[in-house]
Amino acid sequence: MRDRISELVDAATRVEDIQAQLDQRKGESKELAAAKRVADAADTLHKQFEAIRSALYEVGCHVDQCTLDQPIKLYNMFITLNAQVQEGDYAPTKQHGEIAAELSSKLGEQVRQLRQAEASGLAAFNKLLGEVGLPAVYVPPRKTIL
Repeated sequence: MRDRISELVDAATRVEDIQAQLDQRKGESKELAAAKRVADAADTLHKQFEAIRSALYEVGCHVDQCTLDQPIKLYNMFITLNAQVQEGDYAPTKQHGEIAAELSSKLGEQVRQLRQAEASGLAAFNKLLGEVGLPAVYVPPRKTIL
């Protein structure tokens, strides 16, 4: 559970960092002739990354009771399951294992989409930035999570 939660948090942090850099490059391009091309590409990528981020955790949630009126996302599901399996003096149940496998599968899909967005969309955007003389969006190497 710890490793899956770490993977989820790392993915969310990566997305937020990429989105901040997209916004920064969009602002840096305002004086360039290619400003509209950069802005349009940045906006498209930002939306793609936002879809991934919002699947990982409650983006607009800033209070404890927000899950009462918003769908519960992967992060809260994982931490709830983690709390359940650590509770009591008994081993996790078969159902805990089934839920963990299902959540891990859903997380794996979001991580796959993130890697695909980085490899294709972000690579194309960085090529555009190079053509107009702006620095590329930097994505640090992935952390190794067992």
